[in-house]
Amino acid sequence: MNGRGSVREGQLNFTRLNEGERLPALFAIDVRIDRRWSFSGLQLVTYIDIQNINGRKNVSGIRWDFVAREAVQNSSIGVLPSIGVNVEF
Repeated sequence: MNGRGSVREGQLNFTRLNEGERLPALFAIDVRIDRRWSFSGLQLVTYIDIQNINGRKNVSGIRWDFVAREAVQNSSIGVLPSIGVNVEF
């Protein structure tokens, strides 16, 4: 057995689940500005939203690279702006 359980038995060993390293702390600042217009029976909402305005490349996960035979960190994309329009009735 390799610490993960026996594949033949179909069981996993969860006693070592939290013994590994943790991801680094995540830090992001999100900003949203919206404007509402009221019409008879409905509302129009326009917005601009910026996620991770500080631009920090947070680590979102770790994957194994089979070619390089090492663990590689996956990073977030950084600043993510979006605009939109909602109609509420």
